[in-house]
Amino acid sequence: MMKGKISFWGLCLIGMVLCMPALKAQTPQTKGPKITLMAPAENDILQIGKAVHFDMDLADTKLLDSYRVEIHDNFDGHAHTGGADEVARPTVFDKTYDVSGSTQKQVHHHGVVIPEKAREGVYHFIIICKNVDGGESRVIRTVTLSKGQGTLYH
Repeated sequence: MMKGKISFWGLCLIGMVLCMPALKAQTPQTKGPKITLMAPAENDILQIGKAVHFDMDLADTKLLDSYRVEIHDNFDGHAHTGGADEVARPTVFDKTYDVSGSTQKQVHHHGVVIPEKAREGVYHFIIICKNVDGGESRVIRTVTLSKGQGTLYH
């Protein structure tokens, strides 16, 4: 009787050892790329109707896929905690850019333009970057949209 129990548990152990590589291969990388956002900075003032000075570095051990820039209002003072407050908010800018084919990318452009119809006030400037395995990371900056002078760069 003891011999039967040892054989059963021995088979279970062998089965677990043989299945581990397959389970590991099916688990996608969940850690996203590293985002180093230099501009805009926290509490910058972005001028309505003008281009934003946009400067960041992206890096990952996996190939990059894309990054998204979203600017939405923070008139209600919400935070992005990943909980129940994560609801769709009115956006003034939302665009996805392709950065596939590399594990590192330096991004510098003035392609983010604040539309003339945007209301003055406090907003969230969000960068969401994904790699080819679906790993995602984000950086959120609080900025102010104004019809007056914006924060100067260069």
